[in-house]
Amino acid sequence: MGNVEAGEDIRNLFRSDAERIGLPDYDFWLFDSRSVVKFVIDGEGTTLGVHVLEDAESVVRACQVRDAAWHHAVPTREFEAQVPSSA
Repeated sequence: MGNVEAGEDIRNLFRSDAERIGLPDYDFWLFDSRSVVKFVIDGEGTTLGVHVLEDAESVVRACQVRDAAWHHAVPTREFEAQVPSSA
């Protein structure tokens, strides 16, 4: 929550909602709409590595995914209010 408290606008989306709207099943970071870092994660959730992609097709697709996810996602505080805490 530190980044949210510092003013960063972090949004969240349930995986089921992401699947429903056709978002990919992998995580990535998009830098300046020019470079994509696609994470390789195993079934246990461990990051095994990354692929750095800078080709136009990958970058445009990542921008489209980001925009769709942002449209459907909710601010972190609102999302956390929907999810019961296990702590």
